[in-house]
Amino acid sequence: MNKAKSKAVPGTAAMRVIKSAFAAALLTIALILVYAFILKMNWLDETSIPIVNSFIKVAGSVFASILTVLKVNRRSWLMGGIAGVTYILLAYLIFSIAAQNVSLSWALLSDIGVGALAGMLSAMLFQLRR
Repeated sequence: MNKAKSKAVPGTAAMRVIKSAFAAALLTIALILVYAFILKMNWLDETSIPIVNSFIKVAGSVFASILTVLKVNRRSWLMGGIAGVTYILLAYLIFSIAAQNVSLSWALLSDIGVGALAGMLSAMLFQLRR
């Protein structure tokens, strides 16, 4: 049985990636607010900040990736990786502007790698579950 091929509209994949990255950035802000409340209530120690920070970055990359590949049938790993990297760059830009401190570092390069890897892996796993 042949499936009807839908015509690709130029720019739809890029818009999907950007929208997903913005949605993941909103999720990140919500998670940071929840974590700030948890810290304020002294339910977790300040030593947990690097671990939770890494978890939030990975969760945002995974969320952006899954939102991006919901309607993708081919090369979802690539779209997931692009979504993860886009999310990391967008989150970096948002929080750099909020902190009024934009500086490039090796940590950003590491975050980009983690975002790409988390995005690719989550997209592949999501496609397997379909």
